[in-house]
Amino acid sequence: MNIGQANFSGDPNIGLYAVATDSICLIPNIKKWVEDILVENLQVKTLRTTIANTNVLGIFCAGNSNGLILPEFVSKKELSSIKKQSEVMIIKGSYNAIGNLILANDNGCIISDKIKKYKDEISDFLKVKVAVKNFGELDIVGSLAVANKKGCALSKFVDKKDLEIIETALRVKADYSTINFGSSFLRSGMLANSNGVVIGDQTTGPEMQNIIECLRFF
Repeated sequence: MNIGQANFSGDPNIGLYAVATDSICLIPNIKKWVEDILVENLQVKTLRTTIANTNVLGIFCAGNSNGLILPEFVSKKELSSIKKQSEVMIIKGSYNAIGNLILANDNGCIISDKIKKYKDEISDFLKVKVAVKNFGELDIVGSLAVANKKGCALSKFVDKKDLEIIETALRVKADYSTINFGSSFLRSGMLANSNGVVIGDQTTGPEMQNIIECLRFF
């Protein structure tokens, strides 16, 4: 079991600034000790970059070990750098917060209704089946859960009916948790893959235990 805690320049919402898959972890210009924690626990290579000249990579990017999905406003320089380490798909239009609209692992994918026209293209690119689903009235499916190949941690905003849909789509067991002392926006507070998880350093002991159980790190 690999589990660590960190913050990015004092902010425990580390999932806003980086994105992790079983193949790579994109990070902004963070301190070396934080990068070391990510490498140690996620056991993948890191790539320092920006997206649209910002450090909020987690908001603008999603994917699995087969590739990363980015908004069209990624710069040519940024795109060239990322393509050296990963396959890349670009979603065009005004749907910029890709990280909030896609929940994916290596078994399956759920996308927001906002980008349903890209369903087949995303399926071909990530090499998994894709379901289109909003959670209740919320279309930010990617911000309310974190999944790896083993399990899925869910926000309280996801009801029991949707939990079953998630388990079927991602082919894992799912359960509920919070992060960073009560936050329900799980993706903003952690970086996880099938090797381990790094969580925001405001996360309590009981929350940490829940996350470990949800992602099946036991």
